[in-house]
Amino acid sequence: MSVVEALLESSEQDTNLLISNDNKGDNFDVPRDIDFLFKTNDAQKAETVCGFINDNNYANARVEHVGNDYQILAVLAMQSNQHIICSVSGLMT
Repeated sequence: MSVVEALLESSEQDTNLLISNDNKGDNFDVPRDIDFLFKTNDAQKAETVCGFINDNNYANARVEHVGNDYQILAVLAMQSNQHIICSVSGLMT
């Protein structure tokens, strides 16, 4: 998947989630924990990505070993307005 395809897909998913939450009466100005999940089968790559996220204070990240794979869970507290979510999601892609 190209970077552009990934950005378009994640932007559409983010927007659909925001529409759903808006229909439920969500207040997007209230900060909340937003999580981003990265997956790899390479332990060193997982540690490198996690370190990069934490060293640059992009989020609080940790590596989780799941079966034969590794997940980097990055969590940050932020507002979830569409322009903010789509910008941050794009940076995390």
